[in-house]
Amino acid sequence: MIQNEDLLKIPLYFLKFSGQHPDSDRLTFIFATTAFTILSSVILGFVFLHFVLSFGDPFLFLKNVGGFGVYVQVWGKVIIGAAQKDRLAKIIKDSKHFWNITKCPDELKNTFQMIFSTILRLQKLFLYMTIVTITIANIQAYLSKQLTLGIWLIEGHDIYYRFQYGIQAFTLLYVVVTQIVPMDQIFMTMCMMLIAQFMLLNHKLRNLCVRDIINEEDKARYIRNMVSYIKYHQFLLRYFKDLATTYAPVLLNEYISLITALCSAMITMLEG
Repeated sequence: MIQNEDLLKIPLYFLKFSGQHPDSDRLTFIFATTAFTILSSVILGFVFLHFVLSFGDPFLFLKNVGGFGVYVQVWGKVIIGAAQKDRLAKIIKDSKHFWNITKCPDELKNTFQMIFSTILRLQKLFLYMTIVTITIANIQAYLSKQLTLGIWLIEGHDIYYRFQYGIQAFTLLYVVVTQIVPMDQIFMTMCMMLIAQFMLLNHKLRNLCVRDIINEEDKARYIRNMVSYIKYHQFLLRYFKDLATTYAPVLLNEYISLITALCSAMITMLEG
């Protein structure tokens, strides 16, 4: 039977390699962040070089705008994730206070186990699809002599191309698998867990309200349970607010960067 804590094992495992795991010590975080900063600085230097050199060619410039938008999405998520590390740790820590759904009433066990299984399958599917997509994009970019995600090659510089491609392909795969995918998995998991928790709370409130109050003992039990459920409802609302506040910058970065990349791709396709 799947337990509550099983749902975060996959994203937390990969976060360990980025130094952004909530339990990572400060030295690990600084080392991982410094290494990432050095690699990303090299790549972004090349990105800006291509971007500036394409000003004279509107068609090439549009392609580079799309590629630049994707880079903003990837590195924006990493930077925001590093800045939100403490808030992310609080979200994960507070999720341990969720009611244990495996101890819920028998009539709900199958439903909640299905929700848990779906969460785990979606996490794995998202991870596999991301790895396959990045791998295919890298292979396509290498074979077409075109840098990954729309940052184009200056013709005739094969050594320069291989150097840039190698750093870029490795860094993108590392960043996506160890930082971006886990962040998205945690958000998806917590959203589905909140839905399950509200369903369970609703079930408990319904059962509480249909019982007859015969004596003072029943009345005291009713009041005690109702107060407990109201407090738990307040906890869930606060948790939802914390989750939304933590992920709002991530989602804003996602919308802006992806809309830029998609608009650029559509215009480029029409021009082509």
